[in-house]
Amino acid sequence: LECVAVVAADTVGSWSSEEFLARADGIFFKLRDELGQPEDCVQSPAIPFGYDRITQHQMQRYGLRREQLQMSVTLESFHASLHPKSLQSQKTEERQQDPHLSATESRFYSQFTTLEKVQASPSITPNISLLECARRADGAACLILASNRFLLRRNMWGP
Repeated sequence: LECVAVVAADTVGSWSSEEFLARADGIFFKLRDELGQPEDCVQSPAIPFGYDRITQHQMQRYGLRREQLQMSVTLESFHASLHPKSLQSQKTEERQQDPHLSATESRFYSQFTTLEKVQASPSITPNISLLECARRADGAACLILASNRFLLRRNMWGP
């Protein structure tokens, strides 16, 4: 295999919080049941609790601290603020009027997310706060991985 495209798309930005939660939990609960796992294996909200388990593992195995993991939100917030069409660069007033955000969500989203804001945001799970959860949005991304040989044969490598 010399070239692979990894494509992902999501259209959950128009869903209400309740609809998103019901659909996401439904997928994880169905998988849990198909695998014959106990009911307490997956909790609601399933996505943040799944990330919480990964966070616990990283902290226990590698000694990462919560502040280090929370800092990734701040760094990615900064990167997003550099793109004029990102959710991060929208004006706070526009976001506060978004009918898909709860009052709590709109209160904590601002143009740039600081470590202090991440640490002050409401807890969703023992190790995940609101600002560490992905925002619902519609979008797509593609990553293309190609070997040097593939690129050379197509004159796509070099100066």
